[in-house]
This record gives sequence, structure tokens and C-alpha cells, in this order.
Amino acid sequence: MTMTITEIKDKVELDYNVVLTDKSRVKKLVEARRVFCYICVSLYKHSYTKTGLAMGLAHDTAFYHNGIGIDLAEQQNK
Repeated sequence: MTMTITEIKDKVELDYNVVLTDKSRVKKLVEARRVFCYICVSLYKHSYTKTGLAMGLAHDTAFYHNGIGIDLAEQQNK
């Protein structure tokens, strides 16, 4: 089953109690962005551009957060 970017965004925002479009670098929000980008790009194969736009940010931000999400997932699987 595939989830839309909006469905993923709603779920992450609810789970982390944040708004992904907020312009902040609070740790909780940054962690939520990492999870959101990892789920969207790595698990559901959404584009970096659309994932970034959903957060009100550029595609390179989605690329950055997805990369960290991959690293964290690999560490947990060791």
C-alpha cells in the first residue's frame, strides 16, 4: 500500500506534535523532518522536490534529511 506525501506528513506531524512547515531548528522538528524525508523518499519513492515542497523547503533539504535518515536506519540495523 502506498501513502501519499500528505498522509505521511499528517502522520509525522501528529506523532511528533509539530508542524513541518514551521521555520525552526528545534531538535524535535528536525527529527520529524528526518523521519518524514526518509519515509517519503526511501520507503515510498516520492521525489525530493515534492517532499521538500510539502515542508515548504527546497529539494536539497529533503536530500540532506533523507541521507541522515538512511544513516540512522543503518546504525539501528547493525
